[in-house]
Parts: sequence; structure tokens; C-alpha cells
Amino acid sequence: MHKHRLFIRMIGLVILLSMLLDASQLPSSAMRQAKADLSLPNLLGQIGGGSYAMTFEADEFGPDYLYLGLGPRLYIYVYDINVPDELNLLGISDLLPDIVRGVSIVGDFAYVTLGESGLAILNIGDRSAPVILATYDTPGFASGLWMSLNTAYVADGSSGLRILNISDPSAIEELGYYDTSGSARDVAISEGYAFVADGSSGLRVLSLADLSNPQEVNAIDTPGYAEGVDVLGNYAYLAAGEAGMQIIQFPDPTKTPTLEGSFNTPGYAHNVMFNAMHIYVADGAGGLRIISRAVVTNPVEVGYYDTPGLAYDLGWAEGYIFVVDFSSLRIINALSTSSPTEIGSYTSPAVPAQLTVDGDEVFIADPWQGLRIVNTADPAQPLLAGSYATPGTAHDVVVASTTAYIADGAQGLRMVDISNTSAPLDAGVVDSAGDAVGVTVDGEYAYLADGASGLLGIRFIDELTPPETGYFDSPGYAWDVAIAGNYAYLADGESGLVITNRFPLDDMTPSGAFNTPGRALAVAVSGDYAYLADEAGGLRIVNIADPIAPVETGFYPTTGSAVDVAVAGDLVYVAEQDTGVSVINVANPAAPVRVSFYNTLGTASGVAVTDSGVYVADAQGGLFIFSLSSTYYLSLPLVLK
Repeated sequence: MHKHRLFIRMIGLVILLSMLLDASQLPSSAMRQAKADLSLPNLLGQIGGGSYAMTFEADEFGPDYLYLGLGPRLYIYVYDINVPDELNLLGISDLLPDIVRGVSIVGDFAYVTLGESGLAILNIGDRSAPVILATYDTPGFASGLWMSLNTAYVADGSSGLRILNISDPSAIEELGYYDTSGSARDVAISEGYAFVADGSSGLRVLSLADLSNPQEVNAIDTPGYAEGVDVLGNYAYLAAGEAGMQIIQFPDPTKTPTLEGSFNTPGYAHNVMFNAMHIYVADGAGGLRIISRAVVTNPVEVGYYDTPGLAYDLGWAEGYIFVVDFSSLRIINALSTSSPTEIGSYTSPAVPAQLTVDGDEVFIADPWQGLRIVNTADPAQPLLAGSYATPGTAHDVVVASTTAYIADGAQGLRMVDISNTSAPLDAGVVDSAGDAVGVTVDGEYAYLADGASGLLGIRFIDELTPPETGYFDSPGYAWDVAIAGNYAYLADGESGLVITNRFPLDDMTPSGAFNTPGRALAVAVSGDYAYLADEAGGLRIVNIADPIAPVETGFYPTTGSAVDVAVAGDLVYVAEQDTGVSVINVANPAAPVRVSFYNTLGTASGVAVTDSGVYVADAQGGLFIFSLSSTYYLSLPLVLK
């Protein structure tokens, strides 16, 4: 071909790809990953997600506001201190390019840190309709944030402290930076100095005399992992991870600091704040801890409240404490520090681990909150339609007729009547010996992947007769199960694929097995093939035409850890914990090819496919709904987990 013609064709291809990328609704953080893919799906909708950050804004002349990060959105509530147990949702931002990690308010603007996507600025002049004005991609992982006039100080992980001029949101520029020796997690500014919680490097103190060239003037390598910091006078209060809370005294910021006191909280200290004579710690699994600083050298705990989730952030409003604990916001009455009590809570619509789709309803197994039911009739506006708080830890869910079957951890198999999705009802339970983490249903039979106890088979006879049960003790840890014909196929952890003859129920016997190189966490079966999400081993494709002697036909080395799998025709959808969902064409099972990619921002853990879209469970990012890949036609029947 003539070189000029080749050049013209190359230019045309570049323009076409640019048009496709510009038309995509994927967040900007996914664009770099998606450029090499052949087909770019559209994001149709999103709801829920985990919560790491909040801030409270008091206004003596008007209503008070609370700003809460839920997944990749900012939620704005009106709060009336005279009705302390009540929050009223006022506005929700559009989708931000990453998970909200920190929030600060200055006037009519909200500043939000977004992890790997840096900083976002939102106009909140109309708090019922916040508008994203701009984003700025810092080089590291943006978490902690301090605002001062037109300057943003960003704790940016391995990139240290970044100082940004945000006076013009359309032209954010970096004024200066200091690359701290650790991983900058949080920052507080006091009298011209920046106090940086620097991960494994403890607390670093920087002079801000020259913003273009900040300099470290002091440091103290404290025990633990410095996650959060607050400063009052000559004292810095540090949330130090597994080492709890620490009090550090500075004669002045340039003189040698001393560790004056500490309190080893029972959880993992993520953040800290002070008020009057008390220090409040967001302590992960330890909830809210209240510590007296009356005697600095010997701080003592005077009260605590054990929130149900992992406490990450907190705020204060005249004796009431707001605690963000990943799945919810808790309002704690701490007027009596010795006996704080919860007076209200506002939960995330969904913090999903796994999901299944039935028509317009998505049924979500939420480890923090149980069963969540989301209506997606309008995928752009998904709505929480109903919920049921299971007593255990909901790991997986399937739906058959009007019953949802939930693998509920140590609580076994939980059944919920969903004939009225707005008011689900308890429909029974079957105890199991292990940890129920996966479930599937076939007619009158249900099968539980029961962790170290292997496979539990259950036959439901009628309402008056107790169900029949039988166990198959698999050699590994049963994470997931699929049914085809007379066989049950187990994703059996380090033992790979294990196949058992499931009849008779009380005498299930081993058939065949294939030991995959990774850790088999999920399995889907279609025709003569079993598809396994094999964690570090990627996607494994095993021919099961002879269930006694299964043979691997091919594999695809996924970028992230493969944790779930769904099959639709010649396409296999693999949830990768660290990246999103890869779509792999297996028309030739010996040579699978990735044809598309779905970015979910957080930690993808489950995927389901219907003829209307792709549904992804992502605890941090919530429920994502994507269009089907435009290049490849989806043909029924579908094989769903």
C-alpha cells in the first residue's frame, strides 16, 4: 500500500476512535484503560456505594447542611439541630470520576478528593442541584484535604502534599508540593505550618512560608500508621491505625516534638477530632471512641459507641456526632460522653457484594445491610425499592419465583418472601455447619457453597415437612456452586474445580476435579464448559463434557484478581476485584480474546447479565448498570450466577 494512503487511513482510524471515546459515558479514569478495547459500553446508571467522608456546615443565619460522600457521588442533607434525629435529603451530585475520599466546604463551593482521580470542585449555590465545575488529577491518591481561602492542600498518598490554586475552577494550577517520605493520608494547617499524617512515616511538619517550595521542618516517627490528624495549640492528635490515638506536643512547630500520651483503641483508628476536653476517634471496627484529654500524659477512654460498620470519618454538631461507617451515616448523641446513644441513621442504598436480576428488579446481597432490592425500570434513576436486614452476613443471592435465597454466612440459608418487594418478609431458614458464601437453586433443590464445610444440598418438600439435607465434604473451601444436569460444580478455592454427583442428596459423591493455578472463587457453566474466576489465575475455561475427567481448554490472564463470572452466549463477563469487568469472547475457547471493559471505580465483586444490560456489584462504588457491548450481539439463553 502507498505510504500516503496508509497514513490517511491511520488518521481516519484515530479520529474514529477519538469520536467513540468522546461519546462514551465512562468516567475519565476509565478512558486510559478503555482506549485499547474494541467496544466501549455506556454507563446507564449507578446507585449506592461505600462512604468514607463527610463534613458538617453550620450556619447561624440559615439551615445547617451535612455533606456525605456515597460511592462516586456527593449527597447533601439539611440538618436541624432542634430535631437531631432527622436528616432531609436535599440534593445529589452527578457521577464523579472516582470514589469520594474527603469533603470540604468553602462558601458556595464543595471540594472533594477522589483518590486516584485527584480533586473535584462543585458549585453548591443551589444545594438541591450541585454542579460539577472541574476536576484536577493529582499525581497520587488524594484523600485528606484542607481548604484555606483560594488554596487547597491535598494529602496525595505517595506523592506527598500538593498545594493547589483553586481561585479559578476552570484553571486549577499547582502552586507547589512536598514529597513526604511516607504516604500522605491527611493534613491539618495551623499558623503557617502543615501537619501531615504520613502513613508509616508518622507525622511530618512542613513550613508554608513559601507555597511554591514547602519545606519539612520537623517530624516524629510515631507507632502505627498515621491516618488522620487534628491540631489544637501546641498539640497534634493523630489517628494511628492499629496503634490507636496519639497526642504529640510541639513547643513550636520547629522544635523537637514529644509523644506525650497515647490510647490504644480496640479497632483501627482512621480519623480523629477534638472538642472541649474530649478526643473523638473513628476507629474502624471499633466504632466511635471517646477519650478524655484532661491528663495529656494519660488519656483515658470515657465512652464508646460500636457502630455496625467500619468507622472512617466523623463530624460534630453541638453534642451530636456524625459517624461515617462505610455503609451508613450514624447520628450519635454524645452529650453524655459515658453513654453515647444512636438516635438516627441513614444507610447507603446498596453496598453490594453479589447480585441477581429479575426483570426490572436487582436483588443485592449486601454484607453490611442484608438484602437490598433496587428498581431499575429507569436505569438512569435506580431506586431502592425494598430491603430486608438478614441476621448474618449476606454474601450471595438468587431468586426463584417469589423467594430470594440468601447465603447469609454463619446464619446459613435465609429465605425471604419478595412477592411484595417493598415489604419483604421472612420465609424461613436452613442452618448450615460452615460459612454460607454461595447459593444456587434448581426447582425444589437449593445448594449452598458452605465454605470449609463443602457443599450443602437442600430439598424443599412442602411447607409442613422439614427440608431434606445432605453434605458433600469438598477438599478445599467452597466459595461458589453452579448446577447442570445431575452435577454440582464447585469453585473450591485452592482445590480449583470440584464436580460432584448431586443425587441422591444424602449421598453426594465426587465425580471429577481440575486443580486450577489460582484460587477458584466463582463458577458458571454453559454447555460443555465451566468458566472459573480463579483470582490471580484469571479466567479458566474447563471442558466438562466428561465430568469424570475435566480438562482445561484455555485461559485468559485478567489484569486484576478474577472474583466472579457470568456467561452470555460466546461472551464471558469476569469481575476483576482491582479493575472492573472484562468481557471475553470465548467462541474459540482455546484462544479467548478480551473485547470490552467496564470500569466500576471501586472493587468489583459480582456481575450479572440480561438482555437489557450488565449489572455490576461494587461495594465502594455501589451498583453500576451498563449497556451491552455494542459490537457483539447478546443471544439468549443467559447463564447467570
